[in-house]
Amino acid sequence: MKKIYNLFTKLIPCIFMMTMMTYSASAQCPVGQTQVTITMGDAVFTGENGWMLWDATAGTTVAGVNSNQFGGTAVPCAVSTPGGGWVDNGTVDACVTDGNTIELYGYESFGDAWTGDASVSVESTEDGSANGCDQQNFQFITLAVSGALDNDLTAGFGDGGIDCTMPDAGTNQVGDFMGSFSTVCVGCALECPDDITAGTDPGVCEAVVTIPDPILGNPDCVIIPSAGDFVSAQGAATPLNYNAAGLIVTPFTIPGVVQVPASATCVSEVCVDVEVVGDFGFATEMPEVTAEGVSLGFIIPVQAPDCQASTTTFCIPVGTFNAFAADGVINMQLEDDPDVDNFCNPATVQGTVDIPTSCVDFLNSVTGLANGPATYPVGTTCVNITGTGSGQGMDFPINCEVKVTVEDTEPPVLTCPGDFTFNLQGGECEQIYDYEVLVSDNCPTGEQEITGTFGSIGNCPGQGSTLSCG
Repeated sequence: MKKIYNLFTKLIPCIFMMTMMTYSASAQCPVGQTQVTITMGDAVFTGENGWMLWDATAGTTVAGVNSNQFGGTAVPCAVSTPGGGWVDNGTVDACVTDGNTIELYGYESFGDAWTGDASVSVESTEDGSANGCDQQNFQFITLAVSGALDNDLTAGFGDGGIDCTMPDAGTNQVGDFMGSFSTVCVGCALECPDDITAGTDPGVCEAVVTIPDPILGNPDCVIIPSAGDFVSAQGAATPLNYNAAGLIVTPFTIPGVVQVPASATCVSEVCVDVEVVGDFGFATEMPEVTAEGVSLGFIIPVQAPDCQASTTTFCIPVGTFNAFAADGVINMQLEDDPDVDNFCNPATVQGTVDIPTSCVDFLNSVTGLANGPATYPVGTTCVNITGTGSGQGMDFPINCEVKVTVEDTEPPVLTCPGDFTFNLQGGECEQIYDYEVLVSDNCPTGEQEITGTFGSIGNCPGQGSTLSCG
């Protein structure tokens, strides 16, 4: 077995791609601490947005970014960048003390309370290589907002005078409280299956391979079953209905749906995606969506040029969904919205749903089903075996990457001509004989090559040659 060393990577295929710029060292944290990664995106006005990570238990700053310093006195944040120096979706890694309360604050570092919003997120990215804990990928804070109201101590001077030693949202010394979290060292001894190499099955260019499930070596840790074995259903793209005032009621359906079985006890909700194409580019263009006469909510405007496709997801409690799906069809509709005008072509609405039908310990990324025997082609396939574990009061994601390599181990087959007898006439010592040798391969490459010596067949000494088909 092999230890898993990365639960937060995006693999394209089997290649780790890091898309964000890292400003601090990425060395992992020592015993008693956990690495977290803070990401800030959408920063505006030459990077006036900033943030600070504060250890409320210890009363100390963990990390921070003052992205608009403009040559003023450096602030006591762990990271400081020149004005406009912050790169969108840049990241900072920091070590936080396990068990302590960690708080995130945001600010506008120019001090004039005039800037756009930036998004800030915090996730654990601990690989366990130094602290002895299991690998982690927990999203502690997702898309918190650092904006104009988070202005600093000295308004208008652009001095970057953020006091990163004391969070006080009431006086804007740092800014708004954006969320808190605490980390814990989880020691579940996760082990991932080894990479697998197999030969092709007889007569075919593929192999059925079973990848073992990951193992939690600590008996106090458990696998939490999660939704799996999905059944997909999709309705037709239905043209929107209009009158002179704007959008009017537009019915659409999702046929082919099934109910979630009672045995799938881990499933609490089913999520339906509603895709619209049309005049949905402004904040007020958000018609209500209903299913079987029950309101699900409102379309989220795309906030982009009109006539583009946008998707809004509605999650429905499993009991309600099963009532909707009892006859195999979900009847839905967009309600009236006079703000949605008729100038896009096409202008449609379409519903899609993936319905979990069981609870599984692990999912296979290739099949989309519970991990088990699966067919893999010749070559190397990267497979992610995913699930959820629980230990020491914390749930954590499991993601093991396994490379399945299938080798073509079945040799090509030659089909040789049958025996043939020639009777030579007096004075003849050879007879030209045209024949062909056929080659078949369970994994053809598009090229077939036969090597050997060909010639005439005769009874004269030194004449003739043969090709061995044995």
